Amino acid sequence: MTGEARTRLVTLAASLVTLMATTALNRAIASPEVADDVITYMVGTLIVAVVWGASKLGERHEEVMARLSGMEAMQRQASSALASVMRSDLIHKAQKYVWELRWATPEEKLSWHAEWQQYHDLGADGYIDSMAEMVLSLPERPPKGDGGRDPSPG
Repeated sequence: MTGEARTRLVTLAASLVTLMATTALNRAIASPEVADDVITYMVGTLIVAVVWGASKLGERHEEVMARLSGMEAMQRQASSALASVMRSDLIHKAQKYVWELRWATPEEKLSWHAEWQQYHDLGADGYIDSMAEMVLSLPERPPKGDGGRDPSPG
């Protein structure tokens, strides 16, 4: 049932209850003996309305929770995929700095450390932690006699 149809149904039910209550009150005024029955009827109608509304609220809660559960699963998948990409990038950079160049500028170390921290915050494993120690302990200038890249950034 669509939201618009549900709204129309509730409006119709409320109008019907109002009409019945008005009729019952008119009878109660005309005949005081009926007053207890009218009050009982009205209380019963209110209880039914509250229970019906609560059941609809419960259905909506279940819908929202199901949607939220699906979103949490997608979030876990996205986090896992992001961690995989970051792990690959961190390993690639660590191999470059540690085994190929054997040094890294302070800016490169800072950039690598910031990415490692974000990877770590995703709940990543400890494999990259050992690489962090190696990268961060590298010299900040190339070894003597290394005709490699210019150590100045930019």
